[in-house]
Amino acid sequence: MAILNSIAEIENKVIRQKKRLQEEGITHELYLEFKQELGAGKRGLEAELAKGVKGVSNAQECIDFAISYSLKLPSLWASVGYVEKQRL
Repeated sequence: MAILNSIAEIENKVIRQKKRLQEEGITHELYLEFKQELGAGKRGLEAELAKGVKGVSNAQECIDFAISYSLKLPSLWASVGYVEKQRL
């Protein structure tokens, strides 16, 4: 989530620079420089985010397993002892 927040922050900075270009009179060259620098940072963050995404060939089976497992957790929690609860 930190990466997504950083990407959103960069997008907000680009929007702010665009407003500065229109309202405060910064030069177009300076705006392009800011945009290029922020864009490079955004692309780096997006590449880092893409590394963490793993495709699953049987996504539906994984979802079904996770739902099934999560539905069993309350009864499992009630039935196990202290040591098992620490392990979970």
